[in-house]
Amino acid sequence: IRWNGTEWSEQPLPALSPSTVEQLFKVWGRSADEVYIVGMAGLVLRWDGSELVQIPVPSDGDDWISLWGNSEELVLVGGRGGMQVSFHDGNEWRQIEDRFAGGINGVWTGSPGIAYASGERGSVWVIDLDDAELVRTIQLTEVQSARQDILHAIFGQPGGRLVTVGGNLGGVIGQEVGYLFEANMGGMAQ
Repeated sequence: IRWNGTEWSEQPLPALSPSTVEQLFKVWGRSADEVYIVGMAGLVLRWDGSELVQIPVPSDGDDWISLWGNSEELVLVGGRGGMQVSFHDGNEWRQIEDRFAGGINGVWTGSPGIAYASGERGSVWVIDLDDAELVRTIQLTEVQSARQDILHAIFGQPGGRLVTVGGNLGGVIGQEVGYLFEANMGGMAQ
């Protein structure tokens, strides 16, 4: 659905490939005529101001869970059995080949060339977009790392602080636990 300033209206989807895609997960945009949506089975859609168009992006065919960009780059993250990361560097789509167990659920890009991602097992990754590689993991507190909870989203300020949230939200009813962590781009604190 799309808000036009006055009301919401349903937007038609293009014929999707694969046609079995049933879920869209996140949306991010640079402007009213450049909005991206990610979903199941490697699906990426772009709103061009008048219609949604499916765009091909390097993928392992796994779900894209989240995306974020800046003036130069657009980063897509996801994966269920193992992380997948692709990004557009302003000229072409590139895929990061490192595949670690567990998926990535959130991503944020601050300064051009660097992205931060959060995901399963309490992981927070720093991604070097210039070299197309995962460069390091930011360690969470010892207690949280032992819990292995899922981090669902991440956001920050360029050169400032990072915030990531998550927990065991799919756990036993009545025993759900949520977490918020804050970092100064170098270490995390609960």
